[in-house]
Amino acid sequence: TKYKASGYAASMTEIEPKKPLYAFSKWKAELDGRLYGEDEKYLLEKDEKFVATWVEALAYIPSKDWYYATLQKAVDAVEKGTTDYVTIQQIKNETTPGVKIPAGKKVAVSMDTNVLTCAETAITVDKDASFKLIDGTINSSGYGIRNAGNTELIKGKITAPNGIYNSGAVTLGDQDIEFDMNSLVVTSTKAPYEMTTGATLYFVNGSLRKVVNMTGAYDLPKAGLTIRQG
Repeated sequence: TKYKASGYAASMTEIEPKKPLYAFSKWKAELDGRLYGEDEKYLLEKDEKFVATWVEALAYIPSKDWYYATLQKAVDAVEKGTTDYVTIQQIKNETTPGVKIPAGKKVAVSMDTNVLTCAETAITVDKDASFKLIDGTINSSGYGIRNAGNTELIKGKITAPNGIYNSGAVTLGDQDIEFDMNSLVVTSTKAPYEMTTGATLYFVNGSLRKVVNMTGAYDLPKAGLTIRQG
């Protein structure tokens, strides 16, 4: 926030707005009521007060103790080059065009009982990026996961016409528990799993299911299976 009095140089007082379970949206100018977001500039002619406005948060990063308006905004806040995964908690259901994990980031997401719903690809993992689904439910009208980096799907449900497209390395299931085909379930109407030449699938738990009609499906469970192509 900037303050300026006539005849004096402008000074800046930085305020970090915070409100539990809400994400900062924009600053509201007291004089004209206009809202100012990131990267917007405002020329002050006199002292003026700005009030923070808020939206309901959908994601939270415990290590930062900070709330975010969307899962993507939380991903954007994760620094590149971290040694360990940065965990994001999805704290409410979210409908989104999709979430992208950029190269250089290691992101783990815990959705608990919440659902991520997408009209296109739900999660895109770039080359040299790492993504871990700790738990949760993903519903997509396109692909559930498109992975070019390293993806670990520990527990949860992914439902999409095309489940997983892998051109990197994918690990399915939790190797620290007894085999349970329902611990991680990828269900599709077209292809639960596709891979390119050179990609790797480590299938340690859970199941891939293709729904072939309204009443039946075929499952592909195999504990300890490693698939390499190319």
